[in-house]
Amino acid sequence: MFPEPCGRSDIIPTENLYWEDVWKQITRLRPKLYRIPSGKTGKENCAAVTSESETFVKANISSERLLVFPCSILQSYPKVYRGRRIKDTIDYRLDLWQESQFDTRTIVSSL
Repeated sequence: MFPEPCGRSDIIPTENLYWEDVWKQITRLRPKLYRIPSGKTGKENCAAVTSESETFVKANISSERLLVFPCSILQSYPKVYRGRRIKDTIDYRLDLWQESQFDTRTIVSSL
């Protein structure tokens, strides 16, 4: 019924291994996430999740990247606990993610 039961074979192996490694690290931890803020930041976060989902369907990215995205963007930081700073932190991380400059291992190591 399913031609490739173990996943998509057209994904670049090294990229797949990177996201799989990050995903395994995150699942071993108990992340504390910010709530998605309302307003502009919340809408941008939803748009980014939608974009990642569409990219997963149309392009050659691994499913782990899609699963790592919310944990990476919404991971709380002990020194950031006020509303405006939380929104600024999420906005900053979203900008880095969209520019492909976000290092998910930094977030994982800070947990």
